[in-house]
Amino acid sequence: MDPWTSVDAFGGNGDGTLFYPGTPARIGGTTAVPVPSIRLAHIRDGMEDYEYLRLLSTAGDSAYADMVSRMVITNAYTFDNDPAHYEAARELLGTRLHRRAHP
Repeated sequence: MDPWTSVDAFGGNGDGTLFYPGTPARIGGTTAVPVPSIRLAHIRDGMEDYEYLRLLSTAGDSAYADMVSRMVITNAYTFDNDPAHYEAARELLGTRLHRRAHP
């Protein structure tokens, strides 16, 4: 079965799948390469979010890091579902880090 046409073929309805087979027939080129899933992209984004917050806190700006994180996360089980709000928070954190590094 082809995981590109049936997610059941690749680890139980796609659950937990981080890569898909990128064959030349499917994606072009001459070499098969792993194709990252959207799930993997979200894991990466979460790790980057954590690093932004940690870097700001380590730099003495934990109040700002907390304020921005509270824009999208209320508590461990209540959070914003709008991707645009997360992108806006990442932009704020990145800008703040940049300004701290390059005053």
